[in-house]
Amino acid sequence: MHTWGGTSGNTAIGTPHYETYNLGPDCWGAHAVSSPNGFNKAKYKLRDEMDPTHSIFEMTEGNTASMKQCDGEYAASDGWVVYIEITA
Repeated sequence: MHTWGGTSGNTAIGTPHYETYNLGPDCWGAHAVSSPNGFNKAKYKLRDEMDPTHSIFEMTEGNTASMKQCDGEYAASDGWVVYIEITA
């Protein structure tokens, strides 16, 4: 779990991504992350919408492994994680 600024408390982690609803034979009625950049597009859109009203920290975690989706396409991330601090 990542913390910064000496803060602590409840933490929620999400993996924003764009999905497509598939009607193909191997994926009928299932969802798959949009290829090739479904993870990155959603992550950076969320970051851009939250900035500059929230504290944002980015760092590379190096996770760039692609994962085969049920539609046969591969989706991957650029390995960067965006941390957005939201306080109540």
